[in-house]
Amino acid sequence: MADTTIIGLCSGVGMLEEGIAAGLRYLGRKPRVLCHVERDAYAASVLLARMEVKAMEPSPVWVGDLKDVRWEQFAGAVDIVCAGFPCQPHSMAGSRKGTDDDRWIWPAIADCIRRVEPSIVVLENVPGLRSSGGFAPVLADLAALGFRIEWDSVRASDVGASHQRERVFVMAYRAGRGFGKLRESPGRDG
Repeated sequence: MADTTIIGLCSGVGMLEEGIAAGLRYLGRKPRVLCHVERDAYAASVLLARMEVKAMEPSPVWVGDLKDVRWEQFAGAVDIVCAGFPCQPHSMAGSRKGTDDDRWIWPAIADCIRRVEPSIVVLENVPGLRSSGGFAPVLADLAALGFRIEWDSVRASDVGASHQRERVFVMAYRAGRGFGKLRESPGRDG
C-alpha cells in the first residue's frame, strides 16, 4: 500500500483528517498524518487525548499561529492539506464580520498551500462562508494556485445524523496530480 500524507490545519479535534484517512483506507491507501496545526490550545489537548487512548494515530501537534510554521520543511512531502478553519466569521449565529474578523485565517492557510504544494486540498466550513464574502477569496486563491475546485453543501442528516447541521466542503485538486492516483488505488473496483 502506498502512503498518502496529510497535514491537518485548525480542524478542531482532527475529525476532518480522520474522515479523509478513513476514506483513503477504504480506497486501499495507507494514510499518514504528518502533523496537526491547531491554534486553539483546548482543541490541541483534545487531539493529544484522542491519540493517548489510541482513537487516533499519533502525530505531532503544533499549537500556535499558522503564520509562524516553517512550511518549507513539508514542501514536496504532502499529498493532502485539509482545513476546517474557524467558522465564527461566517456563521449566521455570529456577527458575520467575514474577512474583517480577526479569526479569518484563510490567508495563512493559502500561504501554507502555496509553500507545501499539495496535490489535494479539502476544506470545511459553515454555509455562511458563501454569503459572508469569504468564499470568493478562497476560490480565487485556489484557482490562482493551479487547482481545479469542486464544492457542495452537506447536512449531517444527509449521512444519517439526527440533526441538520449543514457544512460546505471544498475539494481542490491539481490536474494530473494526486486525484487520478487516488481513483486508481489498488483493491477497489470502480
